[in-house]
Amino acid sequence: MFERILVAVEPISAPVIVPQAIAMAKVHSASLLFVHIGSAFDENYAGSFYPGVDTLYPTLHNPVLQNYVEAWTASEARNLDWLKSLVSQAMQAGVSAIYSQRLGDPGSLLCQVAQDEAVDLILVGRRGRSGLSEILLGSVSNHVMHHAPCSVLTVQGVVSQPAEQVVHATAA
Repeated sequence: MFERILVAVEPISAPVIVPQAIAMAKVHSASLLFVHIGSAFDENYAGSFYPGVDTLYPTLHNPVLQNYVEAWTASEARNLDWLKSLVSQAMQAGVSAIYSQRLGDPGSLLCQVAQDEAVDLILVGRRGRSGLSEILLGSVSNHVMHHAPCSVLTVQGVVSQPAEQVVHATAA
């Protein structure tokens, strides 16, 4: 039924979604495409929100900005190594897999990659955001469910809990 499965991965949800993706791929004799999207909201984002800002403000090229860019480059390299390890994990389980890393809006890019790569299914994690958190940060899984060119399976990942609940859970 499914031949190509796009697996949207990020470090926080990967421990939950990757084993499920591999198991599903084995059942359907499908191949996996692990996709990681770097976003402007990532902690190490070194891009500019304003094109040409470097030309307008050349004084921004100072050691602080250079350290920031170096941190982003190192983060990209770590993410690529991590994606390669996911592919290796899938291949050890007998599942064909490749990876892709992009930069941009996660929801839109996942839908675009799904269309470009003609995937049959998207597996995307869900953090359980709601209310103000979902309004401010958005919901990638919600966007993908409403705009994907194929079927979407959301996998419940690490649930965001209010700090009060976390304190009560650890105190018990």
